[in-house]
This record gives sequence, C-alpha cells and structure tokens, in this order.
Amino acid sequence: MSENPVVSVVTIGSNIIPYLSTWFLHLEQQDYPLGKVEWIIISTKDTPEEIKRVYNLIEGSPLKVKYYFFPNKTTRECWDIALREAVGDLILTSICDVVPSPNWISAHVKTAEEYGGNACIGGIVLPHPKIHPKSITRWFLPEDAPPTLAKSANGNILFSFSIANFSFPRELALSAGGFNKNFVFEEFAEVELAKRLTLRGVKLVVTEDATVWAWKGCSYLDSCKYHYRRGYSMRTYLNLYPEDYSIQWKYKVRWSLPKSVLYFITIPFSHRLCTKLPEDSKNLHRMYVRLFRYWRAKGFLDATLKRPPQDDKII
Repeated sequence: MSENPVVSVVTIGSNIIPYLSTWFLHLEQQDYPLGKVEWIIISTKDTPEEIKRVYNLIEGSPLKVKYYFFPNKTTRECWDIALREAVGDLILTSICDVVPSPNWISAHVKTAEEYGGNACIGGIVLPHPKIHPKSITRWFLPEDAPPTLAKSANGNILFSFSIANFSFPRELALSAGGFNKNFVFEEFAEVELAKRLTLRGVKLVVTEDATVWAWKGCSYLDSCKYHYRRGYSMRTYLNLYPEDYSIQWKYKVRWSLPKSVLYFITIPFSHRLCTKLPEDSKNLHRMYVRLFRYWRAKGFLDATLKRPPQDDKII
C-alpha cells in the first residue's frame, strides 16, 4: 500500500440527509490529508428539498463528495454500486447513527499499512457522551457488542464486525465479488464479506485507535425491524457457511418448545405495550432484550422456512 493512500469513505442509507451536516463537520476535521479522501454518499429515500440541501453542503465543503440518489435500489445493492464508483485503495464504511473521532481515517490507514493493505479492519464503537442514557442503539443487545481487543485475542471477532466502523481493500473486495447478492438485507452482509475475504488470506484486525461514537438512538419499532432483518440475514449467512452453526446459539435464534409457547403468549402483549410507552432502554431493559431477541429469531425462522421478509408488518 502506498504512503497516504486514497481512502473512500462510504455512507449509505434512507432518510440520512438530516444527519449529514454533522458528518461534514467531523470529516472536515480529520487529521488525514483531505486531498486523499473521497466521500461517497448514497441515499435511497429522501425528498427533493433534502437532496438540494446535500448539494448545498457539498458546495461549501473542502471534501471531495460524490452523492447519488437511488430510490429503486436496496441498501445492499447500493453498497456494490459504491464499491464500483470508489477510487480509493481502502474502503471505509460507516452509518449516520455514529460520528467519527478526529483520527478515525488515519487510524484505519495506519493499521492497513501495518498489514500491507491485506486486512479487514474493525474499529470500536463507544456511546457518545451526549447520547441520552435511555436511548436504544444497534449495540443494545450484549451479543451485538462491537469488536474489542479482548475478543481479537480470543479469535472471536468476525461476528462483531459492523458496517458502522469497517475498512477493507477495495480491489480485493471487488475481485471477491463485492457484497453477497444472496442477502435480501444489508444487515450482516459485512460479516459475510469479511468471512469471504479471510478465506482469501485477508487478516481480520481490530484497532481501538479507530473510534466512532454512537450519537443518536433508534425508535423501538425501527429497532425491532433492524433485529428482524439481521436475523433473516443470519440464516442467509448460515446457508453459505454451515460450519459456523454456532451463531444459532451466540445470537439465540433457536427456541426450545417451552420458550416458543411462552413467546406465543407473552410477546404480542409486550410488543403492544412497548409501542405505547415512551422509549426507555433503562427501565424497560429486560423487556427490550426479550423482544429484540424475539424479532431476530423470527427473522431467522422466516428465512429458514423460505418465507418472504415480513419486516414491514412489524407495527
């Protein structure tokens, strides 16, 4: 890898434009040379007024920004488009739920250089000091915790990799076929890509120097849909790599008969209750844990039975 390689930062999602101004601020303050950074933004669900706002932000920024709007593409398809459009040696991905630390890009680049550009790198995710303590984030469940050096030492980091703080060599990802087209949803697809790259000799690495801060929460319903989609994708992953059957227990997507009966009786009431109460991950913690695990297992079951996704029916 060349000195100060070009880095392509990629951010993709729906309804992300209201949060982009914060990202412009944090990327402009990076300690990595901005002339060596491009930022690819792809939105899939935004209004004309919001799209105009993006172009205004681009015009007033020193960053090299490529913005695309694909309302008829899935987020998973957009990730492959981004890979093809990128010019960077290193792809660095994130989401608008987090904001990066000032050395975020340079920490990823430094780690990549240490491994000769032959590494999938996961950074850490920490709660932002200003995030409300009752907020729900993607990392609410303990089994969804992002990678750490302790997990790396135990050789147990693959399933902790998150698109929120993840980098990999672009050419190797393209030669491997990009993000797997078997995935209906983007959730967990980054884990599959990391797995496929490791099978080609790429190293899995965690660096605690590359930090992003979870600065905004998700609604209860959005969190239910997120865990459903993640469970659905886990089944897709397991179809591809049956030797990794242990994820069924790590993520608790298999139910015993007594638990199935208990869920059948209690989950509808608990779910209705949580949709009516103010979101409170502190006082409703145990109920949220049970419900999010339920929806993840439900997604896994639907994929196992080859049912079409039903995340839009979670209301």
